[in-house]
Amino acid sequence: MSSTWDYTDHAGYYSARPNYADSVIDDLVRHVGAVPSDSCLIADVGAGTGNLTLMLLGRGLRCVAVEPNAEMRKHGVERTAPWNTKWIDGRGEGTGLAADSIDWVTMGSSFNTMDRPTALVECHRILKLRGCFTCMWNHRDLDDPVQQEIESLIRRLVPTYDAGTRREDQTGIIHASRLFSEIRYIEGSQVVRQSRDNYVAAWRSTRNLKIHAADRFDSVIEAIDRALENHPVLELRYTTRSWTARRN
Repeated sequence: MSSTWDYTDHAGYYSARPNYADSVIDDLVRHVGAVPSDSCLIADVGAGTGNLTLMLLGRGLRCVAVEPNAEMRKHGVERTAPWNTKWIDGRGEGTGLAADSIDWVTMGSSFNTMDRPTALVECHRILKLRGCFTCMWNHRDLDDPVQQEIESLIRRLVPTYDAGTRREDQTGIIHASRLFSEIRYIEGSQVVRQSRDNYVAAWRSTRNLKIHAADRFDSVIEAIDRALENHPVLELRYTTRSWTARRN
């Protein structure tokens, strides 16, 4: 994860993000065959403050969390303390995990922050034979009028803003690695009820917006907050999109 993706200033807001759709996580667990067992180990790579890690732990699965940012790890350790989850200072391109030791590698909203071909090589190295790799993101539904309004506001204030590779189909880059096969796409939508304050805090966690807005970041966040002054509570649709493949 490059210095461009330094989340130090965003870590305190990261838990405000709406989490992934439960239906997608359940489908993925069934698809990869993950089970609550000492013999099944999941590596959540680019774990952030543990949003996805907590969803996996809550299903009884055994996880190790890999996260390069110290502030994000600190929050993650605190949030996952009841499970005594091991946290490792590592990157998607170099996790520090042993070869052939992991049953399932997950990347929640992190695959786009790293050199993806190199990260796929690393995932292949640490996965057991026929182990699985999954990358996923939780997308705002831009057909929603409120989300449309905020998207238009941001693009007006920050013309260079771009979602980057996170909204791309990941099939091509996974296939091009020749390290994985049986690529499967799973998605699911959900309506999330959240307060205005929580929604705005989630935007403060968004490193990509900070990269493009630079010293205008705080003023953009304030503009989002003002735009929602008549919406103390929001019910917004999000879609979780995921790609899973098996190690050759």
